[in-house]
Amino acid sequence: MAAATGLGAVPFFFVELDPQWAGICNGMAAGVMLAASFDLIQEGQEHGAGSWVVIGIVAGGFFILLCKKLMLTSCNVSSWSQFLERYGEVSMLDIKGADATKVVLVVGIMTLHSFGEGSGVGVSFAGSKGFTQGLLVTLAIAVHNIPEGLAVSMLLASKGVSPQNAMLWSVITSLPQPIVAVPSFICADAFNKFLPFCTGFAAGCMIWMVVAEVLPDAFKEASPTPVASAATLSVAFMEALGVLFQNFSHDYK
Repeated sequence: MAAATGLGAVPFFFVELDPQWAGICNGMAAGVMLAASFDLIQEGQEHGAGSWVVIGIVAGGFFILLCKKLMLTSCNVSSWSQFLERYGEVSMLDIKGADATKVVLVVGIMTLHSFGEGSGVGVSFAGSKGFTQGLLVTLAIAVHNIPEGLAVSMLLASKGVSPQNAMLWSVITSLPQPIVAVPSFICADAFNKFLPFCTGFAAGCMIWMVVAEVLPDAFKEASPTPVASAATLSVAFMEALGVLFQNFSHDYK
């Protein structure tokens, strides 16, 4: 599953991203993140009460906002520009300044959402269908991870990161999936109880990042129409992929 995410960076080994496409790529990344958050919400509802999913969504959004506020307050500044002026430029890989901070947040949130998917994989192996069901879910998430890796890579490539580093960080965002799958399989009942809140929390974090960070950046780099179109097409593609695998799973069973 984690290795499949790295496949999303493959196109950037052969194609150099034109600056004018950066906004459209960010729009596509936003669409993939929104689709992933929708899938997490649906997964949470299937494993428990919808109210816990909603609580998790709200908690996730407030968590990211609170983290940013606490960081600025602890440094006695009121904005990121003041933070950069006082403490120098934040840097990550080939990125510096406010862009680096946003990339760190996006990569961190995509990594966080992988915990929910990893838990789902472990629980599926512990289900009534056992290995067969678990293997099918694993393959489905592996394919699902390729466009997610593409989204992370597009975001990094739009900021000037090399394809090698984009692939590495794409894989890192999915590493929690195989790591969490093992304990969630062993303690399936316990993980099932917390899964609705956890998936909602990860979805809330991603939705907040899309609305507050990724889309505003995209609209600065390109006109609204192509950005909105790219985001909409990404959501539609990811949802169609999810429906396809659901139908395949139903027929296989």
